[in-house]
This record gives sequence, structure tokens and C-alpha cells, in this order.
Amino acid sequence: MTQSGADDKSLQVSRNRAVVEARRAERKAARLAEQERAREERQKAARKPKEPLPVIEVPPLPEAEELRARPRLRHWVILASFLLCVLLPSLLWNWYLETRAADQYVSNASFSVRNNDPMATTDLLSQLVTSSTTVEASDATILYSYILSQEMVEKVGRELDLRAIWNRPADRDWFFTLGDDPSIETLQDYWHSMVNLTYEQSQGIIGLQVRAFTAEDAKAIADSVLHYSTLLVNRLSEAAQEDAVRYARNDLQEARDRLTDLRGEIREFRIDNRLIAPEIEATVQFALLTELQQMQSQAIIDRAELLDTTRPNDPRLATVDRRIAAIGEQITAERARLGSPDAPQNQALSALLYRWEELRTDLEFSGQAYLNAQASYLLARSDARRQTRYLATHIRPTLAETPTYPQRLILGLLVSFLILVTWAVTVFIYYNVRDRR
Repeated sequence: MTQSGADDKSLQVSRNRAVVEARRAERKAARLAEQERAREERQKAARKPKEPLPVIEVPPLPEAEELRARPRLRHWVILASFLLCVLLPSLLWNWYLETRAADQYVSNASFSVRNNDPMATTDLLSQLVTSSTTVEASDATILYSYILSQEMVEKVGRELDLRAIWNRPADRDWFFTLGDDPSIETLQDYWHSMVNLTYEQSQGIIGLQVRAFTAEDAKAIADSVLHYSTLLVNRLSEAAQEDAVRYARNDLQEARDRLTDLRGEIREFRIDNRLIAPEIEATVQFALLTELQQMQSQAIIDRAELLDTTRPNDPRLATVDRRIAAIGEQITAERARLGSPDAPQNQALSALLYRWEELRTDLEFSGQAYLNAQASYLLARSDARRQTRYLATHIRPTLAETPTYPQRLILGLLVSFLILVTWAVTVFIYYNVRDRR
């Protein structure tokens, strides 16, 4: 059985291999036949005659004149708009700058607000740097706003007649002059264009630049601005000093009233309790109580000695007992005066002494506060007699020799460029709209 099964299995494997080989041979023969047919088709196609290519007729090229773009109406309109809207205004503007615009002279100045407060020297270094810089920066900010304010324009205008100064070349230069509008608002707007300020916040330094059509007028305006700025700083200094003196006076009066009230309370305390110095009275009471306790102890010792040497009915024992009882009663009374719970509150010496310590402590603090307030008041009055805040001028107003404004080249190029950009944007928008139709 075993040998027969093995033979059958070997026979089956041989059959399978023969079937696989037969299939491989069939696929190979089919592939060779397909390659042969493809080769024959290629050979037939190669022996077949080629068809001629179609002929395409090309039209003749136009002449050079016909290829050239012809300008249309919109091109001529754009060219005319460039000439009228860009070139002509630019030429007129540069011609005006060169022939009609009046020369402008500049006067420069530099100043700052300084605080000469001696109290700052007693502070710590950090407080000195912080407080002094903050005060000066705040004053400089106030002064900066004041120079640009309408009040400054009115004061300088009343002194120098700004309308006449800034309208001197009005007959030939109408663009850069003030004009005929007499309103203060127009004058203030023109002031902002002719008076320029710079502010260095870290140092508190203000730079002033004044322009006018003559060098003398520019310097006069700068001097006037500096003068009224000094008056403002002085006024601020006086107001601050008056406030300091008033506050110091009020503090001194409050300290004096408090000290007077405490002295009155102490006087009433002494009158009501009939005590001049409660601490001395307490010392005397403690000394008396100590002495009484010593006497009581000695009397108790004496009675003990008598009991050892005499009979219980000895009259001397009764005398010693009465003495001990009297001393005990006196000790009880003295303890009551010192602060016994059974004694009235207003008669206890400890309560009176506690109240006296409160009054004396309050009196000491009030006295020291009064001395400090008096010193502050005297210092405030001393500071009020001298100027602690002042305007420090670093650069006096200068007198120009040559004009620096208007900057003709920069203004000419800038305005021409803006006109060109505006025209180009307009043309671009036109072509964009036209292409979308």
C-alpha cells in the first residue's frame, strides 16, 4: 500500500509538470506568431508608396507702412492731457518758484525749563533722577503747547503785527504769504507752518525755528516767543511757590492747633486729678507700698518671737496683732490706689498713669510735627524769595544771512512727481475701464 501510494503521487507530479510545460510552449508559440505578423505588416507598409503632402498657400506679407500702428483719437487725447495736466502745470509751478516765490529767512533758538529745587538734593539718587526729570519734562510739554497756542499768537501779533510781517511780498508772492484773511484762526494756522518746534523728551530741550521774509523779522519773532515763554515759566514758578507756601502754612496751623488742644487736655487732666507729675506720684506710691510690706513682715516676725517666749494671753500679742492689721489695711488702701479691681476707675493710679502716658506721647508727636511744619513753612518762604524754576536758553535767536526757504528744487520735483503720478493713475483707470467693456 505504501509503495503504491508513493508511485501515484510521483505520477501526478509528473503530469502536472507536463501540463505546465505545454502551456508555456503554447504561449511562446503565440508570442512568436504575433511578432511575425507585426514584422510582415511593417514590411508591407514600407513597400507601399508615400502620399504627397498637401500644399498650403501663404498670403503675401504686408508692406512696412501697413504694419505701422496708426494713432487714434484716444491717443491724441491722452497726449494732450499729458501736455495740459502734467507738463504745463509743472512748468508753471517751477516758473513760479524761480521768479515769484519770495525768499524766507530762518532764525533758530534752543531752550529748556530747569528746576533749581534744593529739596531734591536731600532725596535718594533714584528719586532725584526720576522726580527732577519728570518735572522738567512736564514743564517743557506745557511750554511746547503754549508756543503753538492761540494765546502766544495773539501776544506776539500785538507786539510785532504778524499780518504785516508775513504779507510783505504779497504783491508778487500770493502762495507763500499769509493772505488777506484777518481771522485769528487763519493766523494761527499760518503760525504752525512758519514756526516749527522740536522736542527732545529725554533732555527736555525745545528747538525753535521761525521763518519770515526778512532775517530781522524772523529774529524778532523768535525773541518775542522766547520772551513770552520766560514769562510763562516765571508765572508757573510763582504759582507753584505760592501753593507750596499756602500748603506749608496750612500744615503749620493744623500742627499748632493740635499742639494747643493737647496742652489743654494735659492741663485739665492735672486739674481734675490734682496731679502735677503722675509718674512721680506712682514712684512714691510704689515706695510707700514696699515700705509697708516690709513693716508688715517685721511685725509678723516680732509676733512669732513673742509666741515663743510668752503666754497666749500676753497683752503685747494683742498690740502686735493690731499693728499687723493696721499695716494690712494701709497696704490694701495703697494697692487700691495703684489699680485694684475694686477701686473706682477714675481713682486708680494705674489708669491715671496710662492716660498720662497717652497724653505725653501725643504731646511729643505733636511737638515734633509742629517743629517739622514750622521748618517746612520757613523753607517754603525761603524758596518763594528766589526763582527755583527758570527758562535756560541754550542758543539765542540767530540772525540769518542767506535765505534757506522755499526749497525750490525739492518743491519743484515733488509737485511735478505728484502731478505725473496722478495723471498716470487716471490714464490707467481709463484703460482698465475700457478693457472691461
